[in-house]
Amino acid sequence: MKPRPLSIYIHYPYCKAKCTFCAFNKYIHSSEVDEQVYVKAYKREFDFNLDRFYGNSKPSIESVYFGGGTPSLMQPSTVEAILSHVAARCDLDTTNAEVTLEVNPTSVEAPKLYSFKCAGVNRVSLGVQALNPDDLRVLGRDHDVRDARAAIDLAQRTFGRVSLDFIWGRPAQSPDQWRRELRDITGLGAQHLSIYQLIVERGTAMHKYHQKQPHLFPSEDAQATMYNDTIEIAGVHGYEQYEVSSFAKAAAARSRHNMGYWTGRNFIGLGPGAHGRVSAVGESARYGTACIRAPKQWVDQCLSEAGHGMAKITKMSEVETRREIMAQGLRLVQGVSVQALQHVVPHMSIEDVVDLDMMDTLVQRGLLVAARDENNGTVISLRTTPKGLVVLDGILGRLLK
Repeated sequence: MKPRPLSIYIHYPYCKAKCTFCAFNKYIHSSEVDEQVYVKAYKREFDFNLDRFYGNSKPSIESVYFGGGTPSLMQPSTVEAILSHVAARCDLDTTNAEVTLEVNPTSVEAPKLYSFKCAGVNRVSLGVQALNPDDLRVLGRDHDVRDARAAIDLAQRTFGRVSLDFIWGRPAQSPDQWRRELRDITGLGAQHLSIYQLIVERGTAMHKYHQKQPHLFPSEDAQATMYNDTIEIAGVHGYEQYEVSSFAKAAAARSRHNMGYWTGRNFIGLGPGAHGRVSAVGESARYGTACIRAPKQWVDQCLSEAGHGMAKITKMSEVETRREIMAQGLRLVQGVSVQALQHVVPHMSIEDVVDLDMMDTLVQRGLLVAARDENNGTVISLRTTPKGLVVLDGILGRLLK
C-alpha cells in the first residue's frame, strides 16, 4: 500500500525584531545563531519523524514550508542542505512539490532571493502587512512602504508564485481607509493574498495598547464591513476566496501546504514550537506532535540520544480527530464532504461530529449549507455561507459535538 503523502513545516524562530501583534514562538536574531547546528537538529528530528510514522516507506512530499520567525534570515545553503536531506529519504521533486519560504521585506536582496530559488524554493510568502506608513509603525514592522513595494517587485521577478500577507482591523483604521488600501493591494499583481483580521493576543505589545486605548480599535460593525469589503473588492479584481483569509487568482495559485492543514493531510513539524499531525503507516490512529518551544532546549534534545526535539507525541482519539478535521474543513469555502473526511478517518460521517438539530438551525439562519443523500437522507457535505464565515468560531462552538 502506497504511504500517504507528507507535508513538512520547518520553524525558524528568529526575527530581527518582534512585531507588536505577534504571539508566535519567536526570538530576536543574533550572531550567535549557528545555522550548521540547526541543520543537524532539523535533520535528526526529520529522521525521527520519518522512522516513527513511516517506517521503511518512502512518502512523496507534497509541500515544504519554511516559516517563523523570519526564515529568509537563513543562508540559502541552509535551506538547500535541509531539502537535500529530505530528498535523500523521500520522493521530493521541487519542480512539482510546493516549497515556500516566508520572507520579510527588509531581508530581501536580489542575489539572496535567486540563491533561495536555486536551493529549491519555488514560492515565497511576503509579510507586507500594510501599505500605510503609520500602520506599519503601529504594527512594529521594520520596513517602510518603499521597502515593501521593492520587495514585491523583486519577488515577482524571481519567483512564479508569490503570496502577500496583509492585516486589517488595525488601530484607528476605518472601512474607507481599508477600501482604498485594498484597491492598492489588489493592483500589485500577486497571484495569492492572505488577508487576516488583527487578533489582539495576550502578552503582546498590541494587547497592552488595546488595554490603554480600546476606543482606537475598529468596532465589531466596522470589522464586519471591512471583512465584507475584502471579499467584494478582491473578487472584483479576480481573486477567489477559498478560505476565511485566503484569496487566489486561480486554483493552481492556492497554498497547497495550507490546504493540507485544512483537509487533514499528514504533516510533520520541525523546529522550536512546531506542531504536526500524522497518521502512521499501518495504523488508523492520528498522532499530534508538539516540539519544545525554547530554541536551545530544542537543539540540545535533537542532538542528544533522543534524536528529536519533541515535548510530546499524543495519540489522538477518534472524536478529537473528527472534531479537528471538521473544524478545519469548515474554514474552506468549499466546506467538507463525507468523501474527504473518510480519506482521513475511514467510515466517518458528518453526523458523527455535528449536532444535527443545531446544524438545521444554522442552515435556517443562512449560516450553513448542507447537502443530503437523495436516497437515505444522510448529510454528504457541509459548508459555511459567506455570512457564516464571518462568525465561524461562534458556529463551531455550537455545532460540533
